Amino acid sequence: MALCAHNRRKAVLIDPRAFFVNEILFPLGLTKIKSPAESPLLGQKLVGLFGSQLHLFVVAALVLIGAELALVFYRRMRPASLAAMTGYVALIFFIAILLAPATRFGYLLYPANMAVWAIIYHKADQKLRTSSQVQVSTVSSVQSPSV
Repeated sequence: MALCAHNRRKAVLIDPRAFFVNEILFPLGLTKIKSPAESPLLGQKLVGLFGSQLHLFVVAALVLIGAELALVFYRRMRPASLAAMTGYVALIFFIAILLAPATRFGYLLYPANMAVWAIIYHKADQKLRTSSQVQVSTVSSVQSPSV
């Protein structure tokens, strides 16, 4: 994730306007160039349902709904570990892709990938806790004085 953030930061520094157009405006369907991709996802269906007259209103509503969902889930989950935070990010990616007006179905691979990493991190955390508990109990039984 750090590498991805580093590459994004470089893109912003090289051409901030292009970054804004490609990363913010295009997925929201707010550029002159429209995506030829069709997807069965909610955001694209809602924008298509309400037409071009209400496009900006629908996009604003979808952004607000997505932001509210992100806050609600954050308050409920309170991710305290790398595994929990990765799972939270996967959930937010899923919501964003689901609600984005100009997206493709294949983009759902990104949150799926994050969810797999969350599971891997969770299993690694469990192994570390188990091995540290075994070590602590072994050390305490060896060090406890026998009377």
